Amino acid sequence: MKPEPSVLVQLNAVRARLVEHFALVQERCHCAGSLQARLDSELVRLSAVAGTREQTESGALVLAALESSLVDQLVAGKYAALDTIHESGSTLIRSKLDGSVQPMALFVPAQNDRQRNLPLVVMLHGADQSENELLSIPQLRRLAQTSGAIVALPWARGDDLKSSAAASDVYDALDATESMLSVDRRRVYLAGLSLGGIALFKIGPQHADRWTAFLAIAGTLTTDDMQDVVRGMRGKQIFMVAGGNDSFVKPSYIKAAAAWLAQNGIESHYYEQAGGDRTFLSLDPSLERAWRDMLSGVREITAPDIEMPSPQPTPSKKN
Repeated sequence: MKPEPSVLVQLNAVRARLVEHFALVQERCHCAGSLQARLDSELVRLSAVAGTREQTESGALVLAALESSLVDQLVAGKYAALDTIHESGSTLIRSKLDGSVQPMALFVPAQNDRQRNLPLVVMLHGADQSENELLSIPQLRRLAQTSGAIVALPWARGDDLKSSAAASDVYDALDATESMLSVDRRRVYLAGLSLGGIALFKIGPQHADRWTAFLAIAGTLTTDDMQDVVRGMRGKQIFMVAGGNDSFVKPSYIKAAAAWLAQNGIESHYYEQAGGDRTFLSLDPSLERAWRDMLSGVREITAPDIEMPSPQPTPSKKN
């Protein structure tokens, strides 16, 4: 579906404002070039006559609002407090690594009683995808709302998700969300889509005690991460979702990784969506089942007994 012209007008205005204040934004977040590139990419995708399967008109409106808010905050140097965000919002978190401010999208369920502790899912975006673009997908927001979960989505240096700076940003986002919102510390999860599902296995083991369980969507561990994963994640749960038609991170890789993890003391659960690829929408209803199983603490091990192939493939630059 091609979005309303107003969406493209708004995103073009956001881009113009960013370019006008480029040096100021770069000084504050060290990410002005990346923000301009992602706005250009979003404009190209939204301008396509055919549109995309996931970017509905309502999603495009949410994306434009989130990007506009983000750039406005960077220009003003005033960042939205997490406890003022209702449903979908964008803010910036101070990096402990380099002192910059880094983008983070946030979803807080509507009609949430702020005195009631809620589960928290920290979610990593895919390659060539922003945190705001991922949050703009209606199915993700619906899933968060109906399951009563807060979802924090750090930018984590964009496609540099496997870097030490990205890992630092993820834990900064976790710290900020736990300190500012009513989070149930017994139910805190790390999830990732595509590239995010691969980076999860590098970031999660660094402080595995902070996470209750993990959800890897269309992503799996690489041979480089195997030792750290076993050392850091032993005794944890991992829920793994594969798309039957994913030609980049094939179901056979994810299925084999689930079996290998189970054999090494990490309780694994495998879900495969027939016809799915690496997009959020294509992986339903298996993705929703895995999400809800994770939040409810399902204990049954469903990983098949096969060996893990090596090496793992490199993810595409598309989600």
